[in-house]
Amino acid sequence: VSGVALLAWVYVVATRLSGAKPVKDVVTALGVYLAWFLLIDVSMQALEVLYRAYEQLETWPGVSEILFNRLNVTYIWMELIFGGIVPLLILGLPMARRSVTGVLIASALVLQGTHSMRYNIVMGAQLLSRTGEGFLSYTAPLFGRESLMTTFAIYSMGFFVMLILLSIFPWHEVE
Repeated sequence: VSGVALLAWVYVVATRLSGAKPVKDVVTALGVYLAWFLLIDVSMQALEVLYRAYEQLETWPGVSEILFNRLNVTYIWMELIFGGIVPLLILGLPMARRSVTGVLIASALVLQGTHSMRYNIVMGAQLLSRTGEGFLSYTAPLFGRESLMTTFAIYSMGFFVMLILLSIFPWHEVE
Protein backbone atom coordinates (compact mmCIF):
# COMPACT_ATOMS: atom_id res chain seq x y z
CA VAL A 1 0.00 0.00 0.00
CA SER A 2 2.69 2.47 0.98
CA GLY A 3 4.68 1.62 -2.15
CA VAL A 4 1.84 2.66 -4.45
CA ALA A 5 1.25 5.82 -2.40
CA LEU A 6 4.93 6.73 -2.53
CA LEU A 7 5.05 5.94 -6.24
CA ALA A 8 2.21 8.40 -6.85
CA TRP A 9 4.09 11.13 -4.99
CA VAL A 10 7.43 10.40 -6.66
CA TYR A 11 5.80 10.34 -10.10
CA VAL A 12 4.00 13.66 -9.66
CA VAL A 13 6.93 15.43 -7.98
CA ALA A 14 9.50 14.13 -10.47
CA THR A 15 7.42 15.04 -13.53
CA ARG A 16 6.71 18.53 -12.20
CA LEU A 17 10.37 19.07 -11.30
CA SER A 18 11.36 18.07 -14.80
CA GLY A 19 9.01 20.69 -16.24
CA ALA A 20 6.40 18.26 -17.57
CA LYS A 21 2.82 17.79 -16.52
CA PRO A 22 1.74 14.47 -14.92
CA VAL A 23 -0.36 12.26 -17.16
CA LYS A 24 -3.83 12.11 -15.63
CA ASP A 25 -4.43 8.50 -16.71
CA VAL A 26 -1.28 7.35 -14.88
CA VAL A 27 -2.30 9.10 -11.68
CA THR A 28 -5.84 7.72 -11.98
CA ALA A 29 -4.49 4.18 -12.43
CA LEU A 30 -2.26 4.63 -9.37
CA GLY A 31 -5.32 5.84 -7.45
CA VAL A 32 -7.32 2.77 -8.47
CA TYR A 33 -4.49 0.41 -7.46
CA LEU A 34 -4.08 2.27 -4.19
CA ALA A 35 -7.80 1.98 -3.45
CA TRP A 36 -7.86 -1.78 -4.04
CA PHE A 37 -4.69 -2.45 -2.03
CA LEU A 38 -5.98 -0.18 0.73
CA LEU A 39 -9.30 -2.05 0.85
CA ILE A 40 -7.44 -5.34 1.28
CA ASP A 41 -5.10 -3.83 3.89
CA VAL A 42 -7.85 -2.28 6.03
CA SER A 43 -9.88 -5.50 5.84
CA MET A 44 -6.91 -7.60 6.94
CA GLN A 45 -6.13 -5.25 9.84
CA ALA A 46 -9.73 -5.38 11.03
CA LEU A 47 -9.86 -9.17 10.71
CA GLU A 48 -6.63 -9.56 12.66
CA VAL A 49 -7.81 -7.44 15.58
CA LEU A 50 -11.25 -9.06 15.61
CA TYR A 51 -9.71 -12.53 15.54
CA ARG A 52 -7.37 -11.74 18.43
CA ALA A 53 -10.23 -10.20 20.41
CA TYR A 54 -12.37 -13.28 19.77
CA GLU A 55 -9.67 -15.79 20.72
CA GLN A 56 -8.76 -13.93 23.95
CA LEU A 57 -5.33 -15.56 24.28
CA GLU A 58 -3.19 -14.81 27.32
CA THR A 59 -1.50 -11.90 25.49
CA TRP A 60 -4.76 -10.14 24.57
CA PRO A 61 -5.10 -8.03 27.75
CA GLY A 62 -1.65 -6.49 27.20
CA VAL A 63 -2.18 -6.02 23.47
CA SER A 64 -5.61 -4.47 23.91
CA GLU A 65 -4.29 -2.13 26.60
CA ILE A 66 -1.55 -0.93 24.30
CA LEU A 67 -3.68 -0.63 21.14
CA PHE A 68 -6.79 0.93 22.61
CA ASN A 69 -5.42 2.93 25.55
CA ARG A 70 -1.71 3.73 25.40
CA LEU A 71 -1.41 4.02 21.59
CA ASN A 72 -5.02 5.07 21.06
CA VAL A 73 -4.24 8.21 19.07
CA THR A 74 -1.56 6.69 16.84
CA TYR A 75 -3.34 3.37 16.28
CA ILE A 76 -7.04 4.18 16.03
CA TRP A 77 -6.94 7.74 14.75
CA MET A 78 -3.69 8.09 12.79
CA GLU A 79 -3.27 4.55 11.47
CA LEU A 80 -6.79 3.20 11.03
CA ILE A 81 -9.00 6.25 10.47
CA PHE A 82 -6.73 8.88 8.86
CA GLY A 83 -4.32 6.38 7.30
CA GLY A 84 -6.85 3.82 6.08
CA ILE A 85 -10.52 4.69 6.14
CA VAL A 86 -10.34 8.37 5.11
CA PRO A 87 -8.07 7.69 2.08
CA LEU A 88 -10.36 4.81 1.12
CA LEU A 89 -13.35 7.15 1.25
CA ILE A 90 -11.46 9.77 -0.78
CA LEU A 91 -10.49 7.23 -3.42
CA GLY A 92 -14.06 5.91 -3.42
CA LEU A 93 -15.22 9.21 -4.90
CA PRO A 94 -14.78 9.06 -8.69
CA MET A 95 -14.05 12.80 -8.93
CA ALA A 96 -11.25 12.60 -6.35
CA ARG A 97 -9.86 9.36 -7.78
CA ARG A 98 -9.53 10.97 -11.23
CA SER A 99 -7.78 14.13 -9.99
CA VAL A 100 -4.10 14.49 -9.23
CA THR A 101 -4.86 16.41 -6.03
CA GLY A 102 -7.28 13.76 -4.73
CA VAL A 103 -4.82 10.93 -5.32
CA LEU A 104 -1.98 12.91 -3.72
CA ILE A 105 -4.05 13.73 -0.63
CA ALA A 106 -5.06 10.08 -0.25
CA SER A 107 -1.44 9.00 -0.84
CA ALA A 108 -0.15 11.42 1.80
CA LEU A 109 -2.67 10.09 4.31
CA VAL A 110 -1.67 6.50 3.49
CA LEU A 111 2.01 7.35 3.98
CA GLN A 112 1.19 8.99 7.30
CA GLY A 113 -0.78 5.88 8.29
CA THR A 114 2.16 3.67 7.32
CA HIS A 115 4.48 5.76 9.47
CA SER A 116 2.02 5.43 12.35
CA MET A 117 1.88 1.66 11.83
CA ARG A 118 5.67 1.42 12.05
CA TYR A 119 5.67 3.67 15.11
CA ASN A 120 3.01 1.48 16.75
CA ILE A 121 4.97 -1.69 16.07
CA VAL A 122 8.19 -0.32 17.54
CA MET A 123 6.64 1.59 20.42
CA GLY A 124 4.09 -1.12 21.20
CA ALA A 125 6.90 -3.62 21.61
CA GLN A 126 8.88 -1.14 23.71
CA LEU A 127 5.93 -0.47 26.01
CA LEU A 128 5.62 -4.14 26.99
CA SER A 129 8.02 -5.08 29.75
CA ARG A 130 9.98 -8.31 29.39
CA THR A 131 8.56 -9.67 32.59
CA GLY A 132 5.01 -9.22 31.35
CA GLU A 133 4.13 -7.12 34.38
CA GLY A 134 3.24 -3.50 33.81
CA PHE A 135 4.07 -1.15 31.00
CA LEU A 136 6.98 1.13 30.22
CA SER A 137 6.72 4.70 28.91
CA TYR A 138 8.68 6.71 26.34
CA THR A 139 8.54 10.27 25.05
CA ALA A 140 10.56 11.13 21.95
CA PRO A 141 12.77 14.22 22.35
CA LEU A 142 12.62 17.04 19.82
CA PHE A 143 16.41 17.17 19.22
CA GLY A 144 19.13 14.54 19.51
CA ARG A 145 20.12 11.22 18.02
CA GLU A 146 16.73 9.48 18.39
CA SER A 147 14.56 12.59 18.09
CA LEU A 148 11.66 13.81 16.01
CA MET A 149 13.99 16.10 14.03
CA THR A 150 16.22 13.14 13.13
CA THR A 151 13.16 11.23 11.94
CA PHE A 152 12.06 14.15 9.78
CA ALA A 153 15.58 14.53 8.35
CA ILE A 154 15.79 10.85 7.41
CA TYR A 155 12.36 10.91 5.74
CA SER A 156 13.17 14.05 3.75
CA MET A 157 16.60 12.81 2.66
CA GLY A 158 15.16 10.85 -0.27
CA PHE A 159 13.58 13.98 -1.74
CA PHE A 160 16.85 15.91 -1.43
CA VAL A 161 18.76 13.13 -3.19
CA MET A 162 16.11 13.12 -5.93
CA LEU A 163 16.47 16.91 -6.35
CA ILE A 164 20.24 16.62 -6.69
CA LEU A 165 20.00 13.74 -9.17
CA LEU A 166 17.39 15.59 -11.26
CA SER A 167 19.65 18.62 -11.44
CA ILE A 168 22.55 16.45 -12.64
CA PHE A 169 20.52 14.13 -14.91
CA PRO A 170 17.44 16.01 -16.14
CA TRP A 171 14.48 14.01 -17.41
CA HIS A 172 13.54 16.30 -20.25
CA GLU A 173 15.62 17.04 -23.32
CA VAL A 174 17.96 19.99 -22.90
CA GLU A 175 18.04 22.18 -25.98
